[in-house]
Amino acid sequence: MIALAEQVCRGAAAIIGLPAELKPDNPSAVLNPAPRVFIDMGEASLTRKGRLFALLKGEPGYQRQRMLVYERKLMVRVIIKEVNETALEKSLDGFLLALPRHLADEHNNLVKIQAERVEHGGYNPRLVEVFSRLEATLHLTFSGVLTRDKDVGMIGRVDIIPSIKRD
Repeated sequence: MIALAEQVCRGAAAIIGLPAELKPDNPSAVLNPAPRVFIDMGEASLTRKGRLFALLKGEPGYQRQRMLVYERKLMVRVIIKEVNETALEKSLDGFLLALPRHLADEHNNLVKIQAERVEHGGYNPRLVEVFSRLEATLHLTFSGVLTRDKDVGMIGRVDIIPSIKRD
């Protein structure tokens, strides 16, 4: 799910016209000037489930059972850096509008994307600024499932042989 989250965030950043990259350990304003988008992958939580999730059409004579093994949630922080407040609000709104509500992962399972909150940061305008560091941190949650498919044989043919006994 990490690759999918990174792909979605990079795509949303491309729509608003900003370069996106994974957050380095120490992002400096000289090497990474604004405007820019940083993607910071957070922790993933897993919950074991183990139940029937879906019945799918399989090969002739078989039925495919999709078993839910885990539910998982991935926390992602997206840091949008801009040069002024107007551009920051425009980029933040554009990024939120570019995010899909849900999409399918590589196993065709639904992944929901939820924006949780936004934290605004940067320097106070009363301070002397060498580099403009206005930024907004957007907290996203990617929710999905981990499944396992199993083919189960079906009863292919039933022969009923009537036998009537007459006395």
